[in-house]
Amino acid sequence: MKLKLKKLINFPYVGMGGRRKIFLLLAALCTCEGLLGISLIVLAAKPLSTVTEHLKGLDLLLPTILKAQICYGIFVTFMSVIGISVTRHCIYSYNLFAIKRAQIVWSCIATALIILTIVASIFLYRVRSLGAMEIVKTFERGLSQYLLDRDWKVRFDKMHQNLRCCGVSDHEDWFKTRWIPISALKSAVFNTEYMTVDARIKKPVLPASCCSPYVDIPCIHDFLQQDSLKPQKDISLFLEGVYTSGCIGILLKPMLTSITSFSVIAILICIFQTCELVIANVLYYLCTRKQEDF
Repeated sequence: MKLKLKKLINFPYVGMGGRRKIFLLLAALCTCEGLLGISLIVLAAKPLSTVTEHLKGLDLLLPTILKAQICYGIFVTFMSVIGISVTRHCIYSYNLFAIKRAQIVWSCIATALIILTIVASIFLYRVRSLGAMEIVKTFERGLSQYLLDRDWKVRFDKMHQNLRCCGVSDHEDWFKTRWIPISALKSAVFNTEYMTVDARIKKPVLPASCCSPYVDIPCIHDFLQQDSLKPQKDISLFLEGVYTSGCIGILLKPMLTSITSFSVIAILICIFQTCELVIANVLYYLCTRKQEDF
């Protein structure tokens, strides 16, 4: 049986120098895999550091995925280091039992890593859009809570000023949403000129945080709450002093880019890990052979 196996594989005898070269190839693959793991950590950590302040206190899917991506990147990097540590002993033909035992454990974990990577890639492909929609819906609900919930007011104000944006999709979200409680309005606006029958404000009103401090043109003032202010008939000029781009795109873009990059990097990790398993087993087989067996 052994003779048939040798003839089938037909490996020539490889000395210590040859095995060292094979190990260096394996180490290079493990190093590349480790760098991919580090890149996953960086790709996830960067958007998290940007959006964490604005998503604090919200239980959302995308930030959780990014945190899981960081853990996965750490695990991949750890596996690459373990792979080098385990297989380097195959250069020498001693203590083969310990080498085999360690390599079996590493191979099993590496195989599980490949399966996990494939499952994670499929999962992320399916939930990516759901996670984005969840954030959009959450912030759209938050618009109506702006003057009712202090946390939402602080969140939107910081987001508007730090990201230089306004509203969710754009600044007009504030025109379409009933975000000012009736109790906060001055009595002069309780007529059909300023308000619809369902309490929606007809005149454009924005939070003060949507106004850019870098533009000298006056912003759209809140005439509904202050007796000294009157509504502007033409708001086109005043929009020059307003952040008109929506905040949700600025929040989602880095997170979705990171999650999309995961799928590409995951394919490379699977390829590298599979090659490492094949080369590691070949290297172990070579270190168990003696020259007289050939």
